[in-house]
Formats: sequence, C-alpha cells, structure tokens
Amino acid sequence: MSITAMAGRRITVKRRTAFVLDAATVAVSMSPDRQPARESYVQVTVSGGVGTVTVSGTVAGAPDTEVLTFAGELILITTKRFTAIDTPGFATTGLAGETISAKAVGSGGDRHHSASTVVSDWPARLDRGFSRNPNTTVGTQGIEQTRFYIDYNTVWEPQRGDVFIDSRDAREYKVIGDPDQSEGGITRIHHWEIRVEEMKGAATT
Repeated sequence: MSITAMAGRRITVKRRTAFVLDAATVAVSMSPDRQPARESYVQVTVSGGVGTVTVSGTVAGAPDTEVLTFAGELILITTKRFTAIDTPGFATTGLAGETISAKAVGSGGDRHHSASTVVSDWPARLDRGFSRNPNTTVGTQGIEQTRFYIDYNTVWEPQRGDVFIDSRDAREYKVIGDPDQSEGGITRIHHWEIRVEEMKGAATT
C-alpha cells in the first residue's frame, strides 16, 4: 500500500535558499524565481562565455538597473543593493547556452536566505513510534525527533534542512538528515523515510 493512501497528514514544505534566480540555461530575458529576503546585493554566476547581464529592480525605493560584464569571470556581484527584482529582471547579451543563477547576498558575501514554498498540501505519514527527546536539560528548548514517510514522486524531493509544516496543527518539523532511500542495504522502491525534529517552545522557568 502506498504512503499516500494511508498518509493521514498534509504538509507544506518550505526550503531556505538565497537563490533569487535558480540555475537555468541563459535566455535573453529571465524572471526571478523569488525575491530577496531583504535589501541585498545580487551575485550572478555564469558558467562561461563573454557578455552582459543587466539586473533590474528597486534600489533605495526607486527603479534602477546595473550591468554586469562577463569577460572570463564566472561570478560578479552588483554594487547596488536591491530590495526587489523586476519581472523580468535579468536581461542578457552575448550569452547563449551557458548556465546562469543569481543569489541575494550581503556586503561580505553572506547569503540572505528566504523561505520558499516547495509544495503545499502534500500527503505524508507521521510516525511517532520513533520519537525521542534528546534534549531534556531544564531551561533549554525541548526537541522531539521523529519520522515522516512520503511516496517517491517526480514533482519534488525532500532535502536536509527542509521544513515540514503540518496542516493539522501547524507544527513545524526540520529535516535533520538526508532522506533515506534504503533499508538493510536494499533501496526502497516506494517511499522516503525522513528524520525530522520539532522545535518546541523555549522554557522560561
């Protein structure tokens, strides 16, 4: 029997990422996949070639653009900080066939992560038979570790660091290990087994 048939739960999956443009083949005009989480420089990566990438969006509350010229460089960063990127917000010249991506970063190159929705209302089975609470020290956060099961599919794959939000009670569970596809050395053909932890409220007394 499939996990979906006996799921009992529906989850929304969130994934933290700094990418505002996911890796894709260069096109003349490209729209962002998501917006910066906050005011950010835009770090553009191109797999090779010679050409330009023009970033268009909002800078200091006004429409603005910046042109990045690639001549052997693989990574360039804007000198302007964008709070939003237009749709389309990336225009290229002289590039064709290369791979391009863009991230929102800080002045030191630190990534500005935001949470994007991977899927919503997805069937999953929560199994508290594996639950344990490794942190029981008074005054610290209580952490419950347990497992979810999800059928294999071609729409998305769970990843370490994903956050599962249970639609039943809005509890949030963070994926703490690589989703397991094997059991006893044999690859499962039906589903992922996913270890997660739920962060409960911090103790104040």
